[in-house]
Amino acid sequence: MSSNTTTGSQFPNRWIIAVAAFCMQLALGAVYAWSVFLKPVIKAYGAPNAQANFTFSVALLALGVTAGFGGYLNSRFGPRAIATVAGVIYGAGIILAGFAAPNVFLLYLTYGIIGGIGLGLGYIVALAMLIKWFPDRRGFITGLAVAGFGGGAALTGPIAANYLLPPYGLSTTFIILGIIYLVIVVGAAQFFPQSARWLYSSWLGSRCQAAGDAQQTRLHFARVHRRSQMVHSLADPGPERYRWRGPDFSRLAPGAEIYPCCSRRSCGACCDDLHL
Repeated sequence: MSSNTTTGSQFPNRWIIAVAAFCMQLALGAVYAWSVFLKPVIKAYGAPNAQANFTFSVALLALGVTAGFGGYLNSRFGPRAIATVAGVIYGAGIILAGFAAPNVFLLYLTYGIIGGIGLGLGYIVALAMLIKWFPDRRGFITGLAVAGFGGGAALTGPIAANYLLPPYGLSTTFIILGIIYLVIVVGAAQFFPQSARWLYSSWLGSRCQAAGDAQQTRLHFARVHRRSQMVHSLADPGPERYRWRGPDFSRLAPGAEIYPCCSRRSCGACCDDLHL
């Protein structure tokens, strides 16, 4: 069975979750398009460049601080609940920023602090959840999440600069984008699992039992216990330097050796050391 799918209806399709998380990261990563709004902010608020640009710094500071405890909230309440709250806070912060002019300190509060808190919760929840759901593809899935976060600015920048700011102005653009962000993040969060934990060991056990390949099971068992650096064959061990030092599985009935290793209970104990 392919590793891209799960066995049984009890496990959600993790690739649907990955696509939803990627879309959510696109909306969250739009914060990096701040340079598009810099000149309109300077004009609308009558603030110098450094004071206007400080809004982006406040948002990133709030993102970093919130992400520090966002992982705990993710484990405590689950990805779906925290991502939903993140979308509401993030969208509300951008929408309220549309009513902040001409007080730049209100912009710091709405776009910077409120929006940044939503950013931090959403970013860390999506990343932590994807790593747990893709323990066999951690590098790929982490790159996908980061790419989505960076791609948000690439999409939002041209759209805001060419289609929103010229006809609608800064305040209305913030309101429109805030509504879009809220809908995307909250909508994507509904595809997330309710629990932060995924029984990867159970999925792996079902997968191994379905495969029924006894020889590959022997090799997996050898890798888990790290008793030998090279295992050619359990039936014919070969030279002494490559000889298997563990239990003799060749005395078991044909096919019986798959169950001790691939039962769900056994895989639960060894899946952290098993590299497929």
